[in-house]
This record gives sequence, structure tokens and C-alpha cells, in this order.
Amino acid sequence: MRARLKLLLLYLLYWLTFFVAVRGVFLAFFHAQARALPTAIVAGTLWHGLPLDLSASAYLSLMPFLLIALSTLKRLTRLVARIALAYTVTATATLALLAAADLEIFRQWGRRIDAAVLPYLTHPKEIWASAGGGSPWLLLSVFGAVTLGFVLLAWRILRPR
Repeated sequence: MRARLKLLLLYLLYWLTFFVAVRGVFLAFFHAQARALPTAIVAGTLWHGLPLDLSASAYLSLMPFLLIALSTLKRLTRLVARIALAYTVTATATLALLAAADLEIFRQWGRRIDAAVLPYLTHPKEIWASAGGGSPWLLLSVFGAVTLGFVLLAWRILRPR
């Protein structure tokens, strides 16, 4: 029982770390603008973003938490581990892709991804044209680095347990 509770806490911390790291990547990507801000405001982005990060982490942790509860049945332990890892990898890659896209959208439009982007999703060529066709390699590198780093971390957290 104690091992499962520890795993649940580690999993929640995984997602919290993910969101803090993505915020750090965003601030590093726009380092010139971030450097112009007072240190208190930059630190405030982490502090004021914490409730949202905790909320998103809890939502993303719900399915694995339920799966871990099912893992008390010995027959399901291996299946649960595989499903939880696949879910985590898929969610990590999806959110890393959104974070990388958010960098370019903010650079071009001066705003973060929100519902205003949704109507354009059916027209990818127009999205790319309006985005100015920035460096896709830089964005792919950000996506790849964040995904790889956090998938390896997820593997390290989930695999042994």
C-alpha cells in the first residue's frame, strides 16, 4: 500500500515537473523579453501558475491513479503498468507538441494557444502561412528534447514499479 501511495505522489510530481519545465522552456525561448522583466514577475509566473499546474497534473493523473488502484489485482499488474506507461508517453508527447506550437504562435501572434486557434486547425497550410514559417527545426528540437527527457523520466518512474 505504501509503495502505491509513493508511486501516486511521484506520478503527480512528474506532471507538475513537466509543466514547470515547459514554463521554463517558454521563458528561455523568449529570454530577451523575460530578461526585461523584474525577477519578482518572472518568479511570479511560477508561483501564480502553480494552482493551474497542480490542477492539470491532477487531471492527467486521474486515469493512472485508477489504473494503479486496479493493480492490486495480481493478474492485472503487468497490463496496468503497460497502459499507464503508454498513456503517459502519449500525453507527454501531445503536450510537448502543444508547448512547441505555443512558442511559435506566441512569437507570431503575441498570444498563447487558446480557443482562438481552434477554427484554424482544419487549415494547416493557412496556419503555417500566418505563422510566418519560422524555424521548424528549432520547434521540432524543443518538442523532441522535452518529449525524450520526460518519456525517459516516466520510464524511470513507472517501469520499476
